[in-house]
Amino acid sequence: MLQCVNHMDRKVEIKDQKYIFNDFFKIEECKVSYEKFDGSRTPFIRRLCFERGDSVAALVLNRDDQKILLVNQFKYPTFKKGPGWITEIVAGMLGPDEKDTVQIIAPTEPGSYPYLCTFPGHFTLMKGQLIVKPK
Repeated sequence: MLQCVNHMDRKVEIKDQKYIFNDFFKIEECKVSYEKFDGSRTPFIRRLCFERGDSVAALVLNRDDQKILLVNQFKYPTFKKGPGWITEIVAGMLGPDEKDTVQIIAPTEPGSYPYLCTFPGHFTLMKGQLIVKPK
């Protein structure tokens, strides 16, 4: 299949699109040729496109002390070159029927409220306490 598109008045041709890996993420391979600024064309070049899917992140701010909530999570790729644990904002990948919005409605009563990640396998490490202080 040959797909031709005009982008910013430059012609792009894509052919031989196929997934060469289709699992937790996808890798698509294709051949691309495009019109250069001088009007000449490139030969068809093999290109790969990594598709991870959609993700969502939440930046949680404690307005009282102006601090943000960070989590310490294990990431396999970072384990290869270091300890494997990185500090980052609360984030995760979305499933096929999930929305890309995070809404947290904190309880109004002071107290300690447990929370955990419901993504399969995450709850053992991604959990904690939401502490609501009296005003």
